[in-house]
Amino acid sequence: MDQLIDNFDSLPSYRIDLRRVKDPHPAHRIKSIIQEHFKRTGFTGQARLVNAHQGVIEVRGDITEDLLNKIVTSNHDNGYKITRHD
Repeated sequence: MDQLIDNFDSLPSYRIDLRRVKDPHPAHRIKSIIQEHFKRTGFTGQARLVNAHQGVIEVRGDITEDLLNKIVTSNHDNGYKITRHD
């Protein structure tokens, strides 16, 4: 179990800040798409909503920033910022 936690903690971590969020639906949709990506591909990862009304999502997992950009761009056209935390 300790090794599983260590492996998860070593994965990249990102924060997605959606701009000009009018309602929480875009954040919920993007989080769900990212979670579905992890399930479909079998990669390790998790997305969680920090604040849906402000459009803040945290992601940790085996996913690239480029793929996150594609997911967010195709589901939110009001701008966003992705920050990597390591």
